Amino acid sequence: MNAKTDAVQSLKKRHGLPEELASIIIRRIEDGDFKLGDVLPSEQALAEIYQVSRTVVREALARLKYEGIIMSKRGSGPVVCSTAPRKGFAIEVEHDGGAPLSSFFEFRLLVEGEAAALAAIRHNAEHKARFEGYLEQMVRAIEEQTSGADPDYRFHCLIADAAGNEYLSTFTRYLSTKIWMLVYSARGLSGKIRKRAQRVYAEHRAIYEAIAARDPVAARQAAQAHLLCSARRQGMELDVRHLVWDSGNARCQDDEA
Repeated sequence: MNAKTDAVQSLKKRHGLPEELASIIIRRIEDGDFKLGDVLPSEQALAEIYQVSRTVVREALARLKYEGIIMSKRGSGPVVCSTAPRKGFAIEVEHDGGAPLSSFFEFRLLVEGEAAALAAIRHNAEHKARFEGYLEQMVRAIEEQTSGADPDYRFHCLIADAAGNEYLSTFTRYLSTKIWMLVYSARGLSGKIRKRAQRVYAEHRAIYEAIAARDPVAARQAAQAHLLCSARRQGMELDVRHLVWDSGNARCQDDEA
């Protein structure tokens, strides 16, 4: 079989590294030699086909399992469960006021609005105390003319925590690693303008009050209004035709805008 011959040659060139064997198996899956649901040959069979040790095969299979290509099935051996390696979810955003950034805000509008609605239903006394603490930190940041980025970030993470959904919490923290820094650059700049910083604080305060009142509709609206205003402060107008409330009522501009 040509695929096998090519595979053996490739392995010989690469000294039989597990990474190479894993890549060859992935290529055979992509080519249709192994289909979804197929059981791969045994470790011994693979070792014989590709003329490598069983240790190399075992390490290659471990890599394929980690990548989500195969899964273990008791009594049958590794089963093909995907045709492509698992890739980490990533969002790349350019802070240029163009489509990528506006798409990011639109994405946040959908996710964080629902997170706030869930938080209004599921939050507890501890969450309320932490919300109030972050709001107090925002006030101090205004008084001290600092950015207030840290309590801002923690406030939004807390919304996800209070929503009581592990995926929301995990994803919000994922955003913090890269994308939130982009947003915070604008947040820091707005902090230099006292009235604008006060407006940003008021938006966060409105979200908290709706959550504290256990009003999911108002919490969703307050969170979405804050994001609309954040986008407008960066020169973007989002498509709001899908919103179930009149976004024209969102007061975003301060006296200096």
